[in-house]
Amino acid sequence: MAAPGLLGLPIARDALRDLTKFDIRTFPRVAMLQQAKTQRWVLSATDSGGCRPAMGHAVAFVALQSATKYRTQRIDTPYINSIHRTVVASALVRFEIFRIESTCDLLVSLHWIEPQGGNAKPSHRWQNLFNQQRGSLEVPLWEDSHLALRDVVMPKFFTRAAEEIKIPEFLHDGVVRITHAVCCTNCKHAHFYDASDIDIAIPRPGSSSAVNKAPSKAKQPKRKAEEPQNAAVVIEPAAAPLPLGDVEVGQLAL
Repeated sequence: MAAPGLLGLPIARDALRDLTKFDIRTFPRVAMLQQAKTQRWVLSATDSGGCRPAMGHAVAFVALQSATKYRTQRIDTPYINSIHRTVVASALVRFEIFRIESTCDLLVSLHWIEPQGGNAKPSHRWQNLFNQQRGSLEVPLWEDSHLALRDVVMPKFFTRAAEEIKIPEFLHDGVVRITHAVCCTNCKHAHFYDASDIDIAIPRPGSSSAVNKAPSKAKQPKRKAEEPQNAAVVIEPAAAPLPLGDVEVGQLAL
């Protein structure tokens, strides 16, 4: 199984089947593509998802201020809880959240392209900025009576010793937006269309062991044919949960 941050949050098979049953479709994966005319390598990603009252799954992307931004396009479709926007840039931050009732898993990861020198194909690098499970959403934002709070509320996370795990302040706007998205019933719009770019530094090559490299196509695990089509990492329900701990920021210059 690929580590959280590359393909997205690990979601149990039963939950994936429920998401499919509720017509909630998400595409967390970040693709590294080469432009045919310019031969430039870019990262391409898609905002998607939404919710039903009982559960939701949403993912969205923000470019870095220092990144080259090639295109942002809002996508209008007749489908609910599906694709909303495409983003193409040289570096992206992904916000992904999965909710069952008032319990949330949140993953925020930085993705960028690292040159390899000469004519070699560059590498897709990534690093988790925040990765926690079983957070608590104290307000049922999917109810219309709490509409006014959707621009301020985000889930809270705690250690097993009941100590709060603080979300880094520079991620607050994105976390509030993705929380709104995962509580947006029958969603048909992009919650990050007017989001501000994030001002953080990309780690230098070899500066941190927390920096990860995406495997080549030949080494990527194959998905089983019977798995649902939600583009998320799958784990068995009996698998051990990820350990709770401090926020993983690595060598980022905040």
